[in-house]
Amino acid sequence: MMIQQNNPDNAQMYRCTVIRQPFADAFIKAVRTDAEGMTFAEKSIDVHSYPTEYRGDVLICSSSKGVGDANRNGVTIGVVELYDVRAVETFKDIEWAQTRVSRENWRKEKKWFGWFYRNPRPVVELPIEIKPGALWWMAAPPDSIIEYPRAVKLDDAAWRQIMDNNKDKLL
Repeated sequence: MMIQQNNPDNAQMYRCTVIRQPFADAFIKAVRTDAEGMTFAEKSIDVHSYPTEYRGDVLICSSSKGVGDANRNGVTIGVVELYDVRAVETFKDIEWAQTRVSRENWRKEKKWFGWFYRNPRPVVELPIEIKPGALWWMAAPPDSIIEYPRAVKLDDAAWRQIMDNNKDKLL
């Protein structure tokens, strides 16, 4: 199944952004949870030349051109919540660190805006055909964007079955 930017009938529409690897994965890799229970990724602020009024979930997609594992390029990566946008001239050092913009480039970026993301949720990787950029509308077949489970709850019988089926692989 290839997800495209056009709008077929009965498709679910998603706000998405296309980011090069390894940065796309960094937006989904959860590294901390604050006192209010909000989760933040390794990279939680993206820098753009313009602000947006949009707040809500954004589907992170990797561009077809990136470094690293080719299976992680040109696919859906995860969903994050865009919860704030601020001018970068107001950033503190810790916020700059979350952008991964090098210190030498901070001065060049002063008229730009930081898009703040939180609550990353990885999704099943599906191939995409979409232009690079920020906040495109993307059409996907109904129920095709599936979050990976965060936890699996097993009763004793299910646990024993898994252990029995894999006992030769465990040692």
